[in-house]
Amino acid sequence: MITLTKKKYIYFITYSIVIFFCGLFVGQVYFHPRPPFPLNSFGFGKPRDSHHRGGGDMRNKMVRLLALSSEQQIQLDNVMKKHRPEIEKHIMSMRMAIDVDKQQIDKEIEAILTQKQKTKFAKIKRMPDPPPFLGN
Repeated sequence: MITLTKKKYIYFITYSIVIFFCGLFVGQVYFHPRPPFPLNSFGFGKPRDSHHRGGGDMRNKMVRLLALSSEQQIQLDNVMKKHRPEIEKHIMSMRMAIDVDKQQIDKEIEAILTQKQKTKFAKIKRMPDPPPFLGN
C-alpha cells in the first residue's frame, strides 16, 4: 500500500493544478486563434459577434474611447460608409490575387507528386481549411 505524506500530497495537488491551467491556456490559444487584424477591426464589414475575443469593431471602440457625440457618430458613420466600397474592392482584389497564387502553388506541388499522391492531394484540397493563424 502506498501512503502519501502531507508534503507529497501538496506537491501532487499543486502539479495537478499547474498542469490543468497549462492545458487550459494551450487549448484557448490553439483552438481559439485571433487574426491580427480582421476586416472589421477598421470599422468595415459586419460587426463581430459579442462573444468574439477582442471585443467589437473599430467604430464602437472609437465611439467609446473618444466619447463621440451623437453628431460625431453620424459623421463617423458617413465617413466609413463613403469608403466602404473602396475597401471592399481592395479586399476582393487581394482575395483574387491569393487565389491565383494558390492555383500556381497547387500546380507546382502536383508536378512533384506521384499519381497516388495526386489523388490524395485532390482530396486534401477539398477538405475545409483549418482555423487561421494556428502558427503552423
